[in-house]
Amino acid sequence: MNYQNIYNILEKSVLNEKFRINFFLHVLIMFTFLTVFFHVFLSKKLFGAFGGQLTNQLNNALQNVPPKFNLNNNLNSLNLNKESKFVIKQTLDNYRSGYDKPDEAVESHNSILIRNVYIINATLWILFIIYIIGTKFVFHHDVNIFHIVLENLVTFAVIGYAEYYFFMNYALDYPPVTPNYITTQIIDLLKSKIT
Repeated sequence: MNYQNIYNILEKSVLNEKFRINFFLHVLIMFTFLTVFFHVFLSKKLFGAFGGQLTNQLNNALQNVPPKFNLNNNLNSLNLNKESKFVIKQTLDNYRSGYDKPDEAVESHNSILIRNVYIINATLWILFIIYIIGTKFVFHHDVNIFHIVLENLVTFAVIGYAEYYFFMNYALDYPPVTPNYITTQIIDLLKSKIT
């Protein structure tokens, strides 16, 4: 096979205008879908899944605490009256309310990330439109843009549904750490403080 044959094959498949437009649009739709999917669905579901995993791990860790160190057993053994229990609950509620507010640094960081990814998306779509206009009206290439767009939208409708189904039914149920992760981290922290 000579170089001319290789070039002819590349020109018909990879180097032609239809392939470049199809490739660019394919990447754009995928990037846009993943951006919107993450921002609208996945980020909120991940937060809920993380909170659920953390709650399960804390409950598992507390079940393994020896009875003499178990906070619940110790508070019950104090035989507190109603007023004392109320004061303790009120103090804990006040203490918790200070931690219920979202972390401003994390919120700001996440907002900047989401804004930047949408700016990148918009920029890429603008570049794609300019490229299409240049291809059709400046270089007069005969490319059926409607067919390419339709083909990609149908492909990504199927791929998007498959990704959504996978993340919602499998990926979010996958625990990122072992059930005893928090317990081992607490033990390691205590050991490091002792030595």
